[in-house]
Amino acid sequence: MSQPNQILVAIDFSDCADEVVAAARQRALESKAAVTLLHVVSLPAGLDPGARIRPEPGAEPVAGDAYVEEAAGAELERFKQPFDGDDLEVSTLVMRGPVVDSILAAVDQVGADLVYTGTHDRTGFYKWMLGSVAAAVTKRAAVPVVTVHPVHRPSCEAKSCSACQSGGLEAEEQVRCELEG
Repeated sequence: MSQPNQILVAIDFSDCADEVVAAARQRALESKAAVTLLHVVSLPAGLDPGARIRPEPGAEPVAGDAYVEEAAGAELERFKQPFDGDDLEVSTLVMRGPVVDSILAAVDQVGADLVYTGTHDRTGFYKWMLGSVAAAVTKRAAVPVVTVHPVHRPSCEAKSCSACQSGGLEAEEQVRCELEG
C-alpha cells in the first residue's frame, strides 16, 4: 500500500475510539498525511430535523439537528488533542445521515485515500440486528480501510462496544444497550 495523503478516521465516541485515533495518528506520523476526524450523528427517531428543542431548562430553543451537530463537533475537538505538537494537518467533520453512507460520502468530500474505523466485533444476533459498520465500509469503500480491534476494558461495560460481547451483561440488557447506543 502506498503512503496515504489524507486519512479519514471514523469515530463513534465509544470508549474504544481513542484506540482508533491512536492507530491512525501513528500512520499519519509515518506518512505525514493530513487527518480528518469524522463523527456521524443521527437524530432520535421521530424528531424532525428542524424541530426546536430546549437543551436545558430555561434555555432558548434551538434547532435539534444543529444542536446535535454542534455537540458532536465539540466532542470531536477532544480527539484532536493527541495530535497537539505533531506537524500534521488535522480537521474535524460532522455529518448527519446513515452511518455507512455518510462515511463513504466523507471519503469523497475530503479526498481520503485511507480510512480508519473501529470494530465492535459484534457477532451472531447483534451483528444480524445491527449490522457491522466496519464491514460495510470495508466492502463498499473505493479506498483501503483499516479496522482497529479494541482491547476490552472494564470501563466499556454496558456501552455499545465489544465489551458487550464479553458476557458482562445479561442478554436483554445487551440488546437494550446496543439498540440505544
